Amino acid sequence: MAVAIGWYWVRKLQGRFFADDPPGAVEAAAKVEQVLWTMPSHLEIAEYHVYAALARAAYYDAASAHDQPALLKTLRAHHQQLEVWAQHCPENFANRTALVAAEIARIEGRAPDAMDLYERAIRAARANGFAHHEALANERAARFYAARGFETIAQAYMRNARYGGRVPIFPIRLPAKQGVK
Repeated sequence: MAVAIGWYWVRKLQGRFFADDPPGAVEAAAKVEQVLWTMPSHLEIAEYHVYAALARAAYYDAASAHDQPALLKTLRAHHQQLEVWAQHCPENFANRTALVAAEIARIEGRAPDAMDLYERAIRAARANGFAHHEALANERAARFYAARGFETIAQAYMRNARYGGRVPIFPIRLPAKQGVK
């Protein structure tokens, strides 16, 4: 029964993350951690590490100064696990590892690194057919740029998140000026 409970809380973690409820997602991650030992070889363990990391990163800015170091430490632990898996299977894990690394760089104030890592996550997800991870990386990048006041860039990333990076780009045609030949 513990495996089913773990799976339930992993899905709850994902649902709360996508519902933009970072505190609820962190709470769900804590519930998963209680039964994590029951699912060492299930796919849900990978989902847990990715979404628990992203939930903690999303919650970081709203957390108290007292809680932030523990959140960052746990976030780094999730990243370390993802790095191990990415070394063995980059096709499946490089995009997830880069996305979590981008969030760590964002938190640490390393904006150029974060920008590079968001792009790496997007490219790796696209190259390996993970459309949902590509959309997620675009959405996180959009939030990153919006928080810095780069609305045009943020809108482009959000559009890519919504349409999967496959938005047709049409050339802009300016109207002909009257009387100019």
